[in-house]
Amino acid sequence: IKTMKTCTKCKTEKPFDAFSLNKRQKDGRQQWCKACLSAHHFANRDSILKRHAQYREANRLKLREKQAQYNALNASKIRLYSREWRAKIKSDPIKFEKYRKQTAEGVRQSKQRYPEREKARLAVNNAIIAGKITRPLSCSMCGCGCKPEAHHDSYDQSEWFNVRWLCRPCHEEHHRKYPEQKTENKQTTT
Repeated sequence: IKTMKTCTKCKTEKPFDAFSLNKRQKDGRQQWCKACLSAHHFANRDSILKRHAQYREANRLKLREKQAQYNALNASKIRLYSREWRAKIKSDPIKFEKYRKQTAEGVRQSKQRYPEREKARLAVNNAIIAGKITRPLSCSMCGCGCKPEAHHDSYDQSEWFNVRWLCRPCHEEHHRKYPEQKTENKQTTT
């Protein structure tokens, strides 16, 4: 078994650990060592980012469909990873504060971008507070006992109070199953 490999960029023989993994190569490692690859990426950062952005723009639908398929096939794995990641973030106060600020900024931008969603969400929350709507104690899809979220199928003002009560996992699963509705119905009610 080989333990050394020569970098095709710097022509230096280095141990296998100095090369990143690449399953397309015969030996399973990159042709350039990590140091050369890092230097190349640093020197050409702007052009690489531009090329990646162009690819994402040109293949937006294909990438979205591929991500939806992955999410559907790996829903439980994703859910488990999310729980572990949240627990890890919460254990570090500095990272957790940074995460909270980023989340708050994302929510603020979403409210500005989709005012109709915000109006519907506020209308439902105000109706719950006023006692006009009663939030059930279980999910209407799986029946688990929880504090379900209101899912709007439409954001028309006449449909604001026509909601389905779904737990967070079922709500996320619904949007994975019907990705075409995700762009229209992303905001959740808490």
